[in-house]
Amino acid sequence: MFQKEQITDKEAICLVIIFVMGSTLIIGIGGDAKNDAWISGIVGVIMAIPMLLVFSRILSLFQGRDLFDILNITFGKAIGKIVH
Repeated sequence: MFQKEQITDKEAICLVIIFVMGSTLIIGIGGDAKNDAWISGIVGVIMAIPMLLVFSRILSLFQGRDLFDILNITFGKAIGKIVH
């Protein structure tokens, strides 16, 4: 019926990097930084990668489940519903 599609860790990291770069171009960053605004873009990507790696590790531990199922398993039904 429906086929579940999954992306690899490398694809997810690339998506986050592209998202941060695209957001930077559209919204703009570091208005006060002027010529050093590119540094805040790099810092944003560097800060997002550890969170992405933690998320990908959690997904690898609970294979075949999505984030909402994992929250219900780890926190229980009541708290899991509140968290997501």
